Amino acid sequence: MISLAGFILTKKIRISRLLVYIVFLYLSWLAVRNTANFAFVACIITIFNAENMRDIRIDPNIRLFKIFKYGYLIFILLFVIITSYNIALDKYYVYGGVIKNFGVGKVDIMFPIGADEFIKNNNLKGNIFNDALIGGYFTWDCYPERKVFMDGRMEVFGEKFLEKYKSVYDNPEVFFDKVKDEYSVEYVLLHPLSPHSENLIKYLNKDKLWKLAYLDESGVVFIKNNNEVKSSIKEPEVSSFDVLEKIPAYLSYANFYYFTEQYEKAKTLYLAIIKLNPDFVESYVNLGSIFLIEKKYRESRECFESALKKSNRYAEPYFGISTIYLNEGKYNEALQNLNYALSIKPVFPEAQFQLCYIYLKLEKYNNVISICKEMIKKQPFNEKLYNLLGTAYYSNKNYIDAAEQYRKAIMINQKYTEAKRNLAVCLDKIKEK
Repeated sequence: MISLAGFILTKKIRISRLLVYIVFLYLSWLAVRNTANFAFVACIITIFNAENMRDIRIDPNIRLFKIFKYGYLIFILLFVIITSYNIALDKYYVYGGVIKNFGVGKVDIMFPIGADEFIKNNNLKGNIFNDALIGGYFTWDCYPERKVFMDGRMEVFGEKFLEKYKSVYDNPEVFFDKVKDEYSVEYVLLHPLSPHSENLIKYLNKDKLWKLAYLDESGVVFIKNNNEVKSSIKEPEVSSFDVLEKIPAYLSYANFYYFTEQYEKAKTLYLAIIKLNPDFVESYVNLGSIFLIEKKYRESRECFESALKKSNRYAEPYFGISTIYLNEGKYNEALQNLNYALSIKPVFPEAQFQLCYIYLKLEKYNNVISICKEMIKKQPFNEKLYNLLGTAYYSNKNYIDAAEQYRKAIMINQKYTEAKRNLAVCLDKIKEK
């Protein structure tokens, strides 16, 4: 928007600049995620346009244009100063949830260096399933001997393949085995700092057919349980991390312990992160979530409230407080906090599920039906959504539609006992009619 305003406020629009701007804007729109190239071009064009505006001689009668001109230049100056200030003090990275610090150097923790070495040294054979966010490094380090399953060039793989990948990290209980069998997956490479890895780490850790083979701060490797390769599990060592990597390293280990239900280890590391950086919101949230699992509601509430004191721009603390109220049977308070969470983060499946659950308790069945239908458009292979929708129809005494939704849930996950039980009850109701 800033760069576009520059064209409007210049005396004479340079067609060559506008053409370059439009081309890169279109390419950026096609790629959806990869906007860095457009940002560089837009920045350079904005500087040229601002320079042209400085040389414009303004007619004294056109006062409004003069206000816009100098207002635009002042806005750019303030934007640069404030952004630079926030980056220098790391506030930009904390707010964005980015594991970085201001300074010169590289953060190796975002690359699975040790995990890749483990894979190569132990000559793990067969196909890999990996987190796409670390797939680029795997390709660089292991190709052509080993081929990546997915990397950051997601558009290249096509929508159908991307849908398979997404279904695995969204719902591994249902889809991982299907993808594993289709692509003959023999080992899995994940990263505790990646949102794509969380559900799969939880699933593989409990699956008796798989075992943890490698763990460090920058990567996790699971192999089949019948593989005789000796595991290499590294514990976090304070002395082995420099200042730049200490927080992300602690966070990586803490997340892994959290995902694998090693809560005491996770709590120790989250507290260590807070000591290093009291503004690190994610640590408060995850610590509060662990206390919530342990039913320590007072400690949990304190953590979520501390997170909100640091920043009220995150949805997760509101969701956590809503869950506490829900467990206390205070539905109106729970609903209020859920609405706060969803106003910040409209696409928040856990919060939307919880919202439906509260509406069921409040007998607002049409609200549940509406929410579920919208969520199914984005998650068409989530069996729990169909089961929830069926429950809303059943509660509304619409047994035929309820049975249809339960069947859809069972088609996705044939081991879904709750949906089978609900379908049986529903069919009995239909027979009574």
